[in-house]
Amino acid sequence: METLERFLLVSAIVIFIYVFYRWLLKYMQRKEIQGSFPYVFPFEGDHTKLKFELKSKGHVKIELYSGDGSALVKPLYDQDLSEGTYEIPLELKNIPSATYELRITFPNQVTKRVVEL
Repeated sequence: METLERFLLVSAIVIFIYVFYRWLLKYMQRKEIQGSFPYVFPFEGDHTKLKFELKSKGHVKIELYSGDGSALVKPLYDQDLSEGTYEIPLELKNIPSATYELRITFPNQVTKRVVEL
């Protein structure tokens, strides 16, 4: 009898996990989950261009902060953009060599990158 109870318990757990997995897949495939967040591409080579993809139109702001993120060093970009992939040139000339924080602000997300100049 105990073996049958264990079998039923394990079966119920397996079925629950399977049903939850299927629900989670459907939930993650919904367009508003996938489509709303922007993607910032990794830097290629030097830090002179920032490439990102917007899934919907919105305001984008790019700023350079001190290494600890407390002081604004230089605003780099501030514009409304439509949906698409963008490659923004970063004007980092005449900035002393150090470690900085690049802060990219999108309508529903703030992304930070460490930049060594």
